[in-house]
Amino acid sequence: MHPQFRDAFVIVANGGKRQEVQQVHFHMFTDHEVVNEYSAQEQAENVLYRDGNICILEHPNPNWEVHFVMQPVSSFQMTRDDKDKDAFLGSVLHSIDRLNDECDIVQRGYSLVYQHGKNSEIDCPVFHIVSGKKGK
Repeated sequence: MHPQFRDAFVIVANGGKRQEVQQVHFHMFTDHEVVNEYSAQEQAENVLYRDGNICILEHPNPNWEVHFVMQPVSSFQMTRDDKDKDAFLGSVLHSIDRLNDECDIVQRGYSLVYQHGKNSEIDCPVFHIVSGKKGK
């Protein structure tokens, strides 16, 4: 709620081997870069999976061994309607299962990152899922 941090924050939930405390909890950071910025214009290639709600693609400039972006598909409108939000978040959870099948992220440990910043070009929720060692 502090004005200095209201427009830029990061929320992280860990899973798999990174879930050291066996309860659902989140980490909130302010003025902290966990993942490289992502631009919607960079989404044209490297799409791994797409359904009616979500698109998963490889981050074009990854800073982790495994680094994917999950965002709503262009035809899916995020509104204030709880059904839309529930559908998108359900697709995020389904996508984690799908990425686990592809990359074994649960065994490796992963972080689900939501980054909100003033400079974001995207006016919809974008999640990053990262695993392995951080580079750069």
